[in-house]
Amino acid sequence: MAGRREVILFIALILFAGLYVRTASKTENNIRDSGDMATSDESKEDSASDRNPSTKDLVVSLADGGTKNPSSVVVTIENKNPGNTLTLLKWDSPFDPTALNSGVFKIHDAATGKEIASPRIRVSRMLPPSHEDLVELLPRSSVSAGVELKLPWIPADERKVQVQVEGQWRAVWPRSKAQVHDEELHAMSGDDVLKGRFQSQQVLQLEL
Repeated sequence: MAGRREVILFIALILFAGLYVRTASKTENNIRDSGDMATSDESKEDSASDRNPSTKDLVVSLADGGTKNPSSVVVTIENKNPGNTLTLLKWDSPFDPTALNSGVFKIHDAATGKEIASPRIRVSRMLPPSHEDLVELLPRSSVSAGVELKLPWIPADERKVQVQVEGQWRAVWPRSKAQVHDEELHAMSGDDVLKGRFQSQQVLQLEL
């Protein structure tokens, strides 16, 4: 009987040792997998931060001015790039003081769909542009500005209209405002200058 108990005890010890080894191995694999996942996530973040900037990183959105300014539009330009500052020239952008008259803002009668055409005035600008004409957007940041839809050619009869902005970025530099050199600003160019079209993500409806 004693011999039989010793055999049973020996077998039990072997089984326990095998279970321990399998458990330890599984735990080690889980730790290794977790570490690989963390490394992969870090690599993705690094890759996203290093991706080349483009004008597609600039997202334009519109919102109404609220009850205090029902006939105004709040324009927001957001830099979606996670790692690069972008600096844009205001000219012909939604932030251009002449944007309403130059056709950047597209206004349509909500009932008929007919465009309320702007005069599309050709602006005679004082050349060259200055650093005051630049807007700097840090990575994943945004800048907003309010625009009053009040000009002689815009109806003020409480009709509902649909508003959108679209146009062409004159010049965008993938660096800070301070790093845009005078000669590049004056020429609206540079080795890394970016150009491209913009359009607001949504059509905003409001009452004039």
